[in-house]
Amino acid sequence: MPANELPAVGRPTSGGDASSERAFFESLRARRRWVPATLILVAINLALFGWRLLRGVPAAAQPDWQELVRLGASYGPLSTGGERWRLFASTFVHRDYVHLGYNVAFLAVLGRYLERIYGSVAFAVIYLTSAVVASVAISLWAPLHVVYGASGGVAGVAGALMGFTLRRRLDVDEAVRKRLRNAGFFIIGFGALAGLLNRHVSDVGHMTGLVVGFSLGLALAAPELTRSRRPLLLVAASLLAAGSIWIQPRVWDVAGERQRADGLYAALTVRYGERLAKHEAGALAQPDFLAFVDGDIVPSLARLETQLARVPPRGDDGEPLTMLLRLIRARHHQLVAMVQASRSHDPADLSRAAALESEAEKLADAYRARR
Repeated sequence: MPANELPAVGRPTSGGDASSERAFFESLRARRRWVPATLILVAINLALFGWRLLRGVPAAAQPDWQELVRLGASYGPLSTGGERWRLFASTFVHRDYVHLGYNVAFLAVLGRYLERIYGSVAFAVIYLTSAVVASVAISLWAPLHVVYGASGGVAGVAGALMGFTLRRRLDVDEAVRKRLRNAGFFIIGFGALAGLLNRHVSDVGHMTGLVVGFSLGLALAAPELTRSRRPLLLVAASLLAAGSIWIQPRVWDVAGERQRADGLYAALTVRYGERLAKHEAGALAQPDFLAFVDGDIVPSLARLETQLARVPPRGDDGEPLTMLLRLIRARHHQLVAMVQASRSHDPADLSRAAALESEAEKLADAYRARR
């Protein structure tokens, strides 16, 4: 039911009237008995939470962030590193029973109003656009935080109801507007209180969802909005949501990338040391040892060097990351020279390999001291 075809409820009054309020909501229910979009969204949230429990992931108030990320939560370095879908999927991931409960309850209660006012497609666009843009806003504000939850979409629904009450203040009874407005204010107040009491709750997401929902609700409730222009507005909102997913530049977890590279380098060092010990003990022939170094260790170091070189050396971990990169590069060059010298037996090659080994050992000592 388009917003410009809302049922009339008589001349607006300043104090409201219970019969006018009842007539308005009965008229909405008569025109749209079922609210399929609301039910589908609620069902998706519940189904994903149930799937999480079946996988053995506990619904804890202090969650394992890695588990939430595996379930689809958004994390800046992943979301901007080729997994942009997380900014959408994260809106269906919830922390625990309480988090799921109040989001689903608010969605079910407010969604039935908004869907009956604007229609299923418009309601879905309002909810999903608010949720996705809120997810993006949180990721921009705190790029290294794990982002999840439907509260941005729920705040958008509350905002859309308030936009409707403002736009239709001249032709919808005060009792109706007051009921819808109070429902919106309750959600806003609840979100603000949750943000104060729980550090895992993002006020940035709530406010962003509220603003997006309010703007869409205000626009869709305009009496002058024609049938032909309404789909264009919904398409524009959908494009806004889709486009917002791509506005965030690449986010790097410098500490995490350094630790990952450190672990890989340590594993390569152990593998190299094991084969070197066998070679020195006579259990591994020199051609086989050189083939192992040239075909396994050297390419692995080259890949690790390339991956680490892409990470900007920022923050407290910037210096040790740069030192590790220099160490990996030096070790790579040293082993390439060692293989060449061992095969050629050229004194110049042997001298160069020894010099590169000495340089790599100095860098290793410096890195260990800094780490």
